[in-house]
Amino acid sequence: MKNKKVGLAPGTLIYTGELKDEKIKIILYSYNKETVKKVIDNSLDKLSFFNEKDFVNWIVIEGVHDVELIKKIGVFYEIDNLILEDILNINQRPKFEEREKYISFFLKMIYLNKKSDEIEYEQISFILGEGYLITFQEKTGNIFNNLQERIENGIGKLRNKKENYLMYALFDIIVDNYFLILENFEERIEVLEEKIVNNPSQKIIEEIISLKKEISKFKRNVIPIKEILIKISNIDYFDESMNIYLKDLHDHSTIIYESIEIIYNRSNDLIQLCHSSIGNSMNEIMKILTTISTIFIPLSFLAGLYGMNFKYMPELSWEYGYYFILGLMFIVVAGMILYFKRKNWW
Repeated sequence: MKNKKVGLAPGTLIYTGELKDEKIKIILYSYNKETVKKVIDNSLDKLSFFNEKDFVNWIVIEGVHDVELIKKIGVFYEIDNLILEDILNINQRPKFEEREKYISFFLKMIYLNKKSDEIEYEQISFILGEGYLITFQEKTGNIFNNLQERIENGIGKLRNKKENYLMYALFDIIVDNYFLILENFEERIEVLEEKIVNNPSQKIIEEIISLKKEISKFKRNVIPIKEILIKISNIDYFDESMNIYLKDLHDHSTIIYESIEIIYNRSNDLIQLCHSSIGNSMNEIMKILTTISTIFIPLSFLAGLYGMNFKYMPELSWEYGYYFILGLMFIVVAGMILYFKRKNWW
């Protein structure tokens, strides 16, 4: 795919995804322990009302294909163009950036599409500042629906915590989805192992190569999370009360890192196993063909011997000569098969 950003100056705002006609959806949350307000406002007219002190203000942007709207959000929250450029670049590698008034980081929400059974990637960009959190989702659609319901209904700790805990909760949802993808990879590897044992073929090798590409893509988008978490842990936006939650995320990222390495190595082993199984199958076929050829050598000799046109061959005029030769051939075949079986060659 051609990169739309090639040749452009740094900070040039251009959406790198597919063009869309649908409007960006904006959901505004403002909450504290006692109350919560929720407004859906695609025009940004009410954005200034969701900047109250002593409240956690969460601005949910579903879709980033409207460049002008993203610019307006950037102006309101004083987000510099280099960060906005990364938000609009849906191919942005996961990373962390720190500015004077806010921090930003970019992750991939990776999930299994239940309809197509394919793994899909969606960029999620975070802007965390004093009293607010902005999340930019590449696609429209509420991927954080359960968490939003917890806020609205006052379930759990969210309403009692600051915006940095909200960020942790969202981060945790994304990481939890990674475990589901790892389970999917493991299940597919087990299926392929069974196929290899039962009937190894070139088609299975193609399936393994396709799986390896998916694992490699997943690995590229997940590995940077450890570095992001280390950087987040060392900034002033998070007090000591957040350490336990950040440590939990770091532990999960370590497990994911180790698991993906194991899965990737297993996928490499699958190709070797398949090649080995195909080679063994070919050896078995060659063994059978060689055995059959060996059995027919003395039969061909006997047939050739009595097919010669000599005038004097006593057996040719013998009444039982034909049956004698057939019997002799049968004895030779039976003897050779018995010999091969004793040698475990058959």
